[in-house]
Amino acid sequence: MDAKTDAPVGASDELNMVSISGLLDDLRKVLSSDFRITISALDAKLDRIQATVSDHGQTIASLELNANLHDERSLAL
Repeated sequence: MDAKTDAPVGASDELNMVSISGLLDDLRKVLSSDFRITISALDAKLDRIQATVSDHGQTIASLELNANLHDERSLAL
């Protein structure tokens, strides 16, 4: 009897190194897939944020240009 599990030593449900290695490999594959999915979602969100920031930059530049033109016209008057 195994003192830790109260199961007979060598029982058929005992995990051996091969089965542990297989379980670890399966876990690695699942985690790798989850990471790829998460990173892909983050990439898509970052692309949308970058596009928004770029659009805002263009809008700000346009507003600055128009403000400068109005300022020049006001000074000319």
